[in-house]
Amino acid sequence: MKKTIANLQSVISTVAPPWDPAFARTSWERERFHKIIIGFNRWMSVWGGVDNWNSGLLAAYEEVVEMGEQEVEHFYGMVWSHANCGRVLQVQPGEMQGNLPPEHHRVKELYYLEVWAMIALTKGITIIEIRVPLLSNYLSIHNQVEQQRGLEMAQLPPSDPPSDSEDSLSEHS
Repeated sequence: MKKTIANLQSVISTVAPPWDPAFARTSWERERFHKIIIGFNRWMSVWGGVDNWNSGLLAAYEEVVEMGEQEVEHFYGMVWSHANCGRVLQVQPGEMQGNLPPEHHRVKELYYLEVWAMIALTKGITIIEIRVPLLSNYLSIHNQVEQQRGLEMAQLPPSDPPSDSEDSLSEHS
């Protein structure tokens, strides 16, 4: 768990890199946008990529629960901060005011990268917004199911060891 929180802290502290607005006016946006894409990638990699966040977030939460209530609260704070960083990243491409590249294929590249990043960011933020409030409920239900299984297993009659007559029958078959 310490690794999960350290990873979150590392990403949160570097996810929104500053840039020089003067640079944007004198150059086309590829270099600046490349820095933003690096921020997107770091943001999305916390739980193994956005496509793995459902299971990764749950696994991280299960680790934290074992550490105590204070760590759970800290984890929730870090996860919500991570969602807020994603929201900041969503705004950054819209604030770019520089020149577009002269080559048509470079304009297409910028467009593709922005669309890809917006889809992934929106998916990640949505996963956090939906899953985090459900985590404690999930764990509570999971524990109840495990408890019920344990009770059912305790109520099963013990299996009898094979009798001598059964052993002798199998030897003669």
